[in-house]
Amino acid sequence: MKWLERAVRNLVVRSVNASGVLLLQRVPIALRNNRSDFLALRRHWVAGKPKGNDLDMVRLAFLATNIAALEAAGVPGAFAELGVWRGNSAKVIHSLAPGRDLYLLDTFQGFPAEHSDDDPVSGISHHYQDVSVDTVRAFVGRSERIHFVVGCFPDSAGSIPFEERFAFVHIDCDLYRSVRAGLEYFYPRMSPKGLIVVHDYGSGRWPGVTKAVNEYLSDKPETPVLIPDTSGSAAIVRQMHGSPV
Repeated sequence: MKWLERAVRNLVVRSVNASGVLLLQRVPIALRNNRSDFLALRRHWVAGKPKGNDLDMVRLAFLATNIAALEAAGVPGAFAELGVWRGNSAKVIHSLAPGRDLYLLDTFQGFPAEHSDDDPVSGISHHYQDVSVDTVRAFVGRSERIHFVVGCFPDSAGSIPFEERFAFVHIDCDLYRSVRAGLEYFYPRMSPKGLIVVHDYGSGRWPGVTKAVNEYLSDKPETPVLIPDTSGSAAIVRQMHGSPV
C-alpha cells in the first residue's frame, strides 16, 4: 500500500503549503538515500529543545548538503563557528566533517555588553545566557579536532594559529559589531571556494546583521545569496581573487 501512503503524504504536504503560513517539503534527494544519517543529524539539531530548530529543517538540510559538497570538492581549510550558544549546529557541523579542525568561538556568557551598544537587543537575548562552555563541550564532544575559543571576539582570535585558513565559517552572533568583526577576520582567511554562512541576514529581526554584511561586501566581488530558511541565512562563496592574509 505504498501508493496510498504516498498519496496521503502528498495531500498533507499540499494542504499545509496552501495555507501560506507553513512550508513543508520532502527531505532533499541528496540526503534521502542516507535517511538514518539525516535522522541522526536531526537529533543533534533539536537536542535540548533549542529555539525554533525543530521548525527549521531547511537550515539543517542546507548545512548538510553544502558541507558535504565542500568535503567532496576537497576545499582546504578548517571550519569555524562564531556564535555557538548550546552547540547544536556545532555538533551537526562536526558530525558532517569530523576530520576537519573546528574552532568554536563564543563568550559562553551571552551577548558582550560592548557589542550591544549598536543594536536594539531584542527580548530574546536572555535565552543566550543559559549556557556554559563545559556544558557545550560535553554535548559537542571532546575530539582533538574541536577547539573552544572562549571570550569576546575579535579579542579572542589570538587563540587561532596565525597561519590557519578556512573552508567553512558559520556566523551566528546577531549583533552588528560581532558580525562585522567576524567578516573582517574570516573573509581574508577563506580558501578559494570556501563558504561563509551568516544567520539572520534576511530575517529583519536583527538589522545589524544585514547592515554588517552589506557594508563589508560593498567593495567585494561576492554577493550574499539568500537561503529560504526561517531566519533568512545568507551564503557567501569566496571567489578566487587575491591571496589570503
